[in-house]
Parts: sequence; C-alpha cells; structure tokens
Amino acid sequence: MRGFWFDTALSGSPSALPSLLAFARPDRVLFGTDWPFAPEVAVAHFTGEYDRYPGLDPAGHHAIDRDNARALFARLA
Repeated sequence: MRGFWFDTALSGSPSALPSLLAFARPDRVLFGTDWPFAPEVAVAHFTGEYDRYPGLDPAGHHAIDRDNARALFARLA
C-alpha cells in the first residue's frame, strides 16, 4: 500500500498528518483539500494546520505542494 498515492485533504491535523507521513512514501504525498466537496471552513482549518505543521521543513512542503505532483504528471510539467 505504500506505493499508492495519498493527499493531504482533510488530513492536516496534528494527529492525522504525522500518521500519513509515517506510512506513505514521501514522494507519494500530494497537497489536496477536497474542495468543493468539503465545506470551506474545513478546508481552511486543515490547510492551516498543514501549513503550520512543524514536522515538515520547507523542502518537504515544496515537495508535497508541487514537486511530487510534477513527477506524477511529468508530461504536464
């Protein structure tokens, strides 16, 4: 299952995000929000938690926010 792709949608909480990052391969995690299916207040909350998560350095955030998706969709880069 570690070969699956994962996203951070509604998983930016201090309890869920460390679990996701401990399980998934780092290059298989993408930024996600579940908008428009999740309410804007939930998207804002979990995105804010993700943005403030101290367990990711700037390079880790950049990979999740952009680089991992660029590798997945290389033909669109």
